[in-house]
Amino acid sequence: MHSITKRTAVLSAATAAVALIGAGCTHATKGTAGQTASSPTTSAVATGTSATAPTSTQIAGANGTEYTVEGPILAKYLSLDAARRKALGAPTGNEDKHPDGGGFQEFDGGAICVHGTGAYVILGKIRDKWNALGGMDGKLGFPTGDEDTHPDGGGFQEFDGGAICSHGAGTYVVWGQIRDKWNALGGMDGKLGFPTSDETDTPDGGKQATFEHGTITWKPGDAQATVVYS
Repeated sequence: MHSITKRTAVLSAATAAVALIGAGCTHATKGTAGQTASSPTTSAVATGTSATAPTSTQIAGANGTEYTVEGPILAKYLSLDAARRKALGAPTGNEDKHPDGGGFQEFDGGAICVHGTGAYVILGKIRDKWNALGGMDGKLGFPTGDEDTHPDGGGFQEFDGGAICSHGAGTYVVWGQIRDKWNALGGMDGKLGFPTSDETDTPDGGKQATFEHGTITWKPGDAQATVVYS
């Protein structure tokens, strides 16, 4: 009789443990279901875990077509503040991959370009100038930072091969030794101010760019460019 009673107690304890485990599983399932039900429904389809930012999503363009935005480009897009995201606008196509592993994606008001050193936004007139010069396949190559805006409304952005500066008078490229000299003198905040022309050829085979308050000239063989203030 003592043996039967003992066996019955063990069986009852085991049954209670199973019931507790079952209750715990049921609670976890309800929590997951509740979390899923509370997620907002949007037109974008995102992939990734709930604990991390999505790695891919679909964003509708102005034409109603949904385009994939993913990886570092999506991470950059999500990092933008409301004003810059509004300026960038909606995508106009999927990412354009580059043979070296980089890529870029066009939006209504700009582009996001990604390569080994990071992901950067190119907006408005600077984007248009960059595209006109061949984009990431052109002489300027990839951007090396986001646009540096100026208090007067102008802006400046560095690329592998040069810089693009945009202000009220226009959007111009500054290259090579002329770019280096301009930067050394303070760039758009320096005495020369903004560029007022693209680089042009001089009769003696050199290069020249004009600025608000002077010119910078460089000739092959010169260690550095020459500045003449106006």
